[in-house]
Amino acid sequence: MENIHNVLEEMNDSLSELNYNFENLITSTETIVDELNSINSSVKTGNMIQAISAYQSWRINRKINI
Repeated sequence: MENIHNVLEEMNDSLSELNYNFENLITSTETIVDELNSINSSVKTGNMIQAISAYQSWRINRKINI
């Protein structure tokens, strides 16, 4: 009976540790997703600025060549 109790106690400890690890994984995943969303937003902003610059350059070149 003592042996069964010890095994169940070890299983309980292992399950608690597994639960803790899953919680940390979820937190890490949420942090990574937030960082990726931030990077995506920065890339979109950079692309928009490049598009505006390209359009302005095109307009200037068109006026110079006319």
